[in-house]
Amino acid sequence: MMLIAGPQAWAAGGSDADRSDSLVTARADSVAADTLGFARKLDNAIPSVPRGEAEGMSIKLAGLLQPRYLVTTGDPGDDQRAVSKGFVLARTRAYIDVQLTPKLGMWGRVGSGTSGTVSVQQAYARWSLSRRKEAYIGQASIELQREKSVSQERLAAVDVSNTTAVFDPGDAQGVWFSRFFDRAFFIGSFTDGLRSAYSDVGSPADADFAFSSRGEYRLGASTFGDFSDLCGIPGRRSGCLAGAGAHYQMGGTTSNIANDHLWMLSADLSRDNGPWNAFIEGIAQWEARESGQLLLDTGLIVEASRAVSERNYVFARYDTSVPDGAPREVSGDTSLVRFHRMRTITAGFGHFMLRTIHTIKFVADLSYSLDPVLDSLVPVNANSGITSATQADSWSLRVQLVFAPNRRVGPVATTAR
Repeated sequence: MMLIAGPQAWAAGGSDADRSDSLVTARADSVAADTLGFARKLDNAIPSVPRGEAEGMSIKLAGLLQPRYLVTTGDPGDDQRAVSKGFVLARTRAYIDVQLTPKLGMWGRVGSGTSGTVSVQQAYARWSLSRRKEAYIGQASIELQREKSVSQERLAAVDVSNTTAVFDPGDAQGVWFSRFFDRAFFIGSFTDGLRSAYSDVGSPADADFAFSSRGEYRLGASTFGDFSDLCGIPGRRSGCLAGAGAHYQMGGTTSNIANDHLWMLSADLSRDNGPWNAFIEGIAQWEARESGQLLLDTGLIVEASRAVSERNYVFARYDTSVPDGAPREVSGDTSLVRFHRMRTITAGFGHFMLRTIHTIKFVADLSYSLDPVLDSLVPVNANSGITSATQADSWSLRVQLVFAPNRRVGPVATTAR
């Protein structure tokens, strides 16, 4: 049986799985003011309890609701342009963050995707080794990429790019370690491998072992918190963020899977000067199969967002995924498939419903795919606005409400960050 852990796993059967939350998203301006470790999915306007100042246990609750309306078109292969319209509840989530002591805490996320099936999606224990070091054990996201490290409610667009959907490392069970420096950040992990999630021991989804890491370095007057979203927001400090990620995993003895070696590398550069927010990211994945075949798949994302007023912004994005030109086996099927590139242009706008909270908003975008979805690496999934494997170019119009309120139960600081 072939270990399919790379982009072809998505392309083969698609996925209704939810995009995971990042351990490094929405970082606070300073380590001292941080309560939620690197599981900060909550709005900065809500008061928080700095570690060491709270008496007893504190609990922070949050939720996410993403209803959207889709209009998509494409060529299903019968010489007619099929149009699909309808509502979809892309994500429903409930979060809980429990701070037991200044050093010990836990995080959990329960939710559903477009299928409506509710499950525990992430859960891990958190241990603060010092003000700048933390360790985690449980199930969480694998940290590799820039767009993936931003939580869903803080994206400029309705959803992540098709290229991120292809190379999304997903969730895994394992251990993580993170370290802050004055201008740098590092996180590394030892897990069961890409998108292994709640797989059993011996599952074909598990690698024998997998190591991942991501590092970031910031320049200018900006803080890490200024890069916690991709929207153009007036008044933020000017600066740049350079990031890179690396992943290696091997399958060989677990469940008698093929002795594959898989590497993934990413590099990105972000610029934020208040009204403008932009980033560019490149991704490369190599897979060495037992047959001797070496596959190289690559991707590129370029996005820019600009605030046009205090509560409104516009954005544009270009992304492409370029698979290796050699035919390959997919999901254990004996037939070989030759994949082709997929290019997508997306543009739209967003409106913050509240002036001080940027996680409750309306977003609308129009995506145009220049290439057929059929035999590309891009998965067929309502989250990406692709509802069928079309044989020609296609477009998708998406209108979405992002509603991500949060509440705190327990000690509350007297002033907000």
